[in-house]
Amino acid sequence: MIITPQPQASQRRLRRLLAPPLLAVTLMATSALPAAATAPSFADVPAGSTHAVSIARLGAAEVLQGFADGTFRPAQNVTRGQFAAIVARSMGLTEATTIDAFDDIAGTTHAGWIQALFDEGAIRGFTDGTFRPSAPVTRGQSASMLVELFDIDPSTAARPSPDAPWFSDVSGTTHEAAIDVLADRGVLRGDTSGRFLPSLNLRRDAAASVLARTIDRTVVDPAFGDQGSVADVVRANNQARGIAVDQQSHLYSVGHSWTDDTFDDFGNHLIRRTTDGRIDPDFGDDGIVAIDGPIPAFWEFLRPVPLDDGRVAVVGNAMTISAVAYVSADGAIDTDRGDAGYAVFEASDDTEPGFMAFDAATDDEGRLIVVGDRFLMTEAGGPDASSRLGFVARLAADGTPDASFGDDGIVTVDTDDGRVQLRSVSIADDGSIVVAGRALTDPTPELLLAALTADGLFDPGFGDNGLARPVADHDVGRIGWELAHDADGGIVVVGNQGAFGSRDGFVLRTGADGLLDDGFGDGGIHLLADGFVTSLLVTDTHLWIGGQAGDIGADRGWSVWRLSLTGTPDTSFGLGGQSVLNFPRRDTGDFIAGNVAGMTTVDGSVVLHGIDADNALRVVGLAP
Repeated sequence: MIITPQPQASQRRLRRLLAPPLLAVTLMATSALPAAATAPSFADVPAGSTHAVSIARLGAAEVLQGFADGTFRPAQNVTRGQFAAIVARSMGLTEATTIDAFDDIAGTTHAGWIQALFDEGAIRGFTDGTFRPSAPVTRGQSASMLVELFDIDPSTAARPSPDAPWFSDVSGTTHEAAIDVLADRGVLRGDTSGRFLPSLNLRRDAAASVLARTIDRTVVDPAFGDQGSVADVVRANNQARGIAVDQQSHLYSVGHSWTDDTFDDFGNHLIRRTTDGRIDPDFGDDGIVAIDGPIPAFWEFLRPVPLDDGRVAVVGNAMTISAVAYVSADGAIDTDRGDAGYAVFEASDDTEPGFMAFDAATDDEGRLIVVGDRFLMTEAGGPDASSRLGFVARLAADGTPDASFGDDGIVTVDTDDGRVQLRSVSIADDGSIVVAGRALTDPTPELLLAALTADGLFDPGFGDNGLARPVADHDVGRIGWELAHDADGGIVVVGNQGAFGSRDGFVLRTGADGLLDDGFGDGGIHLLADGFVTSLLVTDTHLWIGGQAGDIGADRGWSVWRLSLTGTPDTSFGLGGQSVLNFPRRDTGDFIAGNVAGMTTVDGSVVLHGIDADNALRVVGLAP
């Protein structure tokens, strides 16, 4: 992780850093800026430029400022005084009025900010008593300043190899340790030749990205794993899926792995981890259980569901056939459940639609609710979109269909004017079931929620006879990826809207009746602009949304947004309520965008599961 515990004075600086800047009028995250945000737009910062996202984020927080002519002047060098002011604003400090820290700052533009940092014990000057505020900051100097200001321990850096720093031109330089630790944390990047160019002056645009990434990493919990995260490789290629926690605080993560493009050894695995993210060797084969599926097919298992008796159910599909795998507490396929350890959903013949399951949840009686799509196949071998239906199935505790639910254990979800896809399920305290997805209406899909009673009947008190379309806007297509009930019985849904490549994330809340909660966000919905949303976690105090920062520039990476329970950004988290986390490749230092695939909470900390740039399965712990 990023912040190593330090003595009391350093902890005071950290608390200030995580507090909302006092000058900020709007503290929205980069890619999370909604249309109404007041982030400045600079005439000389193109939207697609490398540093545009970071400039927008810090501009919205009034950490960075432009010039009177509406420009930002991104290529201009940053002076020591400017850099001090930028960092001081990000820490929530106010300008000092008594100026006596250094001999050469009185009367200069940034004297109050320099003094404020000095009063916090956060900066030092030169041996001659000066600070030299008008001197440019080099890239190497900025690294050392950030390490000092953010209390980062350089000894925690992990190099690509023991004898090699992250960049080819930093060995033996004054700032080598600081550059290494910030590169390891995804803060610093070099050129295409693998150089960092530490003696080069720092530009204003690069300063924005470096500072934004440094602030982003303050949310990671140093007590989790290896300085905040754990990375594991099963095969050369890995794909992360869901993560969940059981009553004994074991973490269970699901994923796939394969060696090469032939996919000859493609396989699914369930991994059990300890509370700090490390693989538990007492489970399965050194912590890993291979899930082959009930029949030979290209299976993708997606979601782990811990059961009350120590077992774990894992839901997945092979296009038109779906299954739930039951895994015992010691990590073996539990042949006492279902049919030899699997509950299978499949069509009786080619004239019936198949089953493609995506999510599952368990109720208080140990029954498993499974949701997904049903559809016929075209002659070309793909899904026939015109035949799509949603399904909700219930399995008894022994893994057999619950005949008391729907039609032999299955309820079909359809609409009169569109086809249906279902992606997520949540069970209320009274046993009622709510599912989310979309209706494939023309001209654009609509977010669709459906509610069933515990008996499998559509709830007449929810929406229109059990179906609700909270945001019926045909100008914007929407899908709900995940939903959850909150402590008040409301329903929180996250998803995406818009076309691929230009989509925005959204979070909305409805009441138990399926009607939009006007007191949540902006009229019931909060937008996460340019954010690709994949996961949701509702705690007693916050809403956590995981995914990927949008398609703009080099700051694309894992993204976590934290909102209040009323749908407003929690500005004490990351930068304006969002943190973008990047994990560089160990061999090249390159950054390859990944996304948060799943989220859960253990012992008060939020845990993320996803893929990093090394194609490794990574779990990351966030500070409580």
